[in-house]
Amino acid sequence: MFDKLQLVRINFPTINALIIFSTAVSLVLVLAWPAVPQTNDDANLRRLLEAVKAIEQGQLRQAESQLQLVLAKSPADADAINLLGVVRAKQSRPAEAERLFRRALVVSPRHVSAHINLAELFLTTNRPALAMPILLSAHKLAPERPDINLSLAT
Repeated sequence: MFDKLQLVRINFPTINALIIFSTAVSLVLVLAWPAVPQTNDDANLRRLLEAVKAIEQGQLRQAESQLQLVLAKSPADADAINLLGVVRAKQSRPAEAERLFRRALVVSPRHVSAHINLAELFLTTNRPALAMPILLSAHKLAPERPDINLSLAT
């Protein structure tokens, strides 16, 4: 069920030139769906999946609505917090996105997607010095991830 939703790629509007300038693989915010979702609640799991689909389709209000429902029931759901950070980043609200990614990491320090999303946010907002330690942490958690290795190399 999760194979189909393995990666969600979201480009920040402010880095179009960087994408064209970089290699064939663009620098993007990457959200990897965790192998084991944190929720045991079927309704919340459905809402998370709907939010991922809505983000993929650019329906950010719908995604936000689903995520708010999850967070109303489970305020410490790191997946929902991280996804809401993706929505905020996509809405060009980087300060809120950063706060949400950091909150997801407080709730779940081993949440690889939140690490990657925070690091990519730092890269896309011209703060590479802040991105590097986050990327290194993500690499320690998931050394097999090519997106992390690519970000470390660029």
